[in-house]
Amino acid sequence: MSYPSSQHNFPRTLDALILQLLSPVGAEVLTWKFDEIDQQITEGNWNKLYQGFYGAFDDQFAAMGTYVLHVKSILF
Repeated sequence: MSYPSSQHNFPRTLDALILQLLSPVGAEVLTWKFDEIDQQITEGNWNKLYQGFYGAFDDQFAAMGTYVLHVKSILF
């Protein structure tokens, strides 16, 4: 797979992983990774990271809602 096709397909793959396949445990692991990254980058880069991540989704609110729902299911 060439880089241009990877770049085109990655958002759709990420969209499917988060919206259709994310489990509560997967959401927790993603949270740990976000926390790890947060400790290594500045606030300006933090904003760019999350804008890039959620910008990959057709419906950013659905992606965030699915993620938060799964994270909360671990907590309760």
